[in-house]
Amino acid sequence: MKAIISTILFINFLHARAQNLDSLINISLTLKSDTEKVQLFYKEGFKYRAIDPFYSFECAEWAEKSANESKNPYYLAKAFNLKGIIFYRKGEYPKALNYHRKALEFRTKIKDLDGIVKSNINLANIYSELNMFLTAEANYNSAYEICVQTQNHLQATNCLMNMGVLFATAASLQKDSIHFLKAQDYFKRAFRSANQMHHYELMAEILNNTAVLNLIQQENEDAVANGMDALKLYDIMELDAMKADVYLNLALANLYLKNVSSANDCLTKADSLIRYFNLTESKLQWYNIAAKV
Repeated sequence: MKAIISTILFINFLHARAQNLDSLINISLTLKSDTEKVQLFYKEGFKYRAIDPFYSFECAEWAEKSANESKNPYYLAKAFNLKGIIFYRKGEYPKALNYHRKALEFRTKIKDLDGIVKSNINLANIYSELNMFLTAEANYNSAYEICVQTQNHLQATNCLMNMGVLFATAASLQKDSIHFLKAQDYFKRAFRSANQMHHYELMAEILNNTAVLNLIQQENEDAVANGMDALKLYDIMELDAMKADVYLNLALANLYLKNVSSANDCLTKADSLIRYFNLTESKLQWYNIAAKV
């Protein structure tokens, strides 16, 4: 009986999805220009990229169709960008790279600086997943340089932090001191920039990432210090949900320092936040650390 009920629910879900797409197509027929249609399908596809990737992909297909009909490079890039995002989320990296490269090509031709930044970051994210660290760094750097040029300080700082995360991952995988030093340098630069903007949330995120780097290098006391500083900043911003991952890193650092009581205390605090905010990914990490205590 359960299987029959599940099947009925799935069929109803597919029917609702089809109805949504049909409604969207009908709305598009009332629009005067193809570019307006691209906007319509792009907005809907981007909205549902994580909730319903299949529906999002159908919207992206219609966005691409409308963009091709418009022959407008700005909207072609927009449609290709959406397709790239969806393929990235599906783990189909070669297809994602292809669409993001197409988007970057059009954005470069029309000198859409904001779009070029987004395309370079999207490409860098994919190369990061493929462990192509230097290629990813080059794309992040391209985005960073434009952000500096356009005085987009927040995005520039995010690029620096992403490069820090990139080389922290490389240091973890390859046990290479050069990658560790690069990660450390990028995090320091990112923190200085965030501090100049008085952006406490970003400062806390950078400190927490630095704590992870400390853990990779077995600098456990430094990991505790950076984690505690991150917690103070999240307290100022009243961002309790963000504190769960910090407590998990603190639990691990204390465990390595053989401070079992402190590790358990951090796990208890993390668990409370994870349950309250329903943080699924953090819960998996919690189980992994709790098994070691």
